[in-house]
Amino acid sequence: MERTLENDFIYFGFWKRVLMRIIDIGIIFIPFSLLYRFAVHESIQLNSIVPYILMWIVTSAYYVLTLSIFGGTPGKLILKAKVVDHSGNKLSIHKSLLRSVFYILYAVIMIFAFSSSNFKPINAPFDVIADLIGVVTIASDLVVLFNRRKKALHDYIAGSVVIKQPFIQKKDRASLKKRPLNGGRDYAFGEIKS
Repeated sequence: MERTLENDFIYFGFWKRVLMRIIDIGIIFIPFSLLYRFAVHESIQLNSIVPYILMWIVTSAYYVLTLSIFGGTPGKLILKAKVVDHSGNKLSIHKSLLRSVFYILYAVIMIFAFSSSNFKPINAPFDVIADLIGVVTIASDLVVLFNRRKKALHDYIAGSVVIKQPFIQKKDRASLKKRPLNGGRDYAFGEIKS
């Protein structure tokens, strides 16, 4: 974690973010696996791609909504991290969608692959494309190592940062609220004052 002077955010670095992802996988692995198996089974039984598409919509919505409503996935929240924009505000649905772009691209490719294979195991070229997106996602995470705000590629796309959730006592709130930063903007409570 690194503290910067310009806005007093503490950014989460690479290894903490890896730990967040491991926690997230641990939390959602069983429910996602069950949902995935159910969707594949129903798609085969009904000879329809609709259950499979709905499964990917539900899982994509999970990521987007946890970002925009709670400020992060369970792994982030457990480690007291929050995904915010550069002003310290919660991400909008639009920015949450942008931040989830690699996951959503992966979902779309898997849907096309599953439907084109007549609901059988996925073959090239879709598995190659899906693997490529996985490599891009890993490369995106490695970008965190090389910038001051510890931003991954998807953070650059969405204009977001992963910060430590501050615990601000009442007496500190008044002093933070009065202190303008960066061209008259006050980041203490996500307000922008001119």
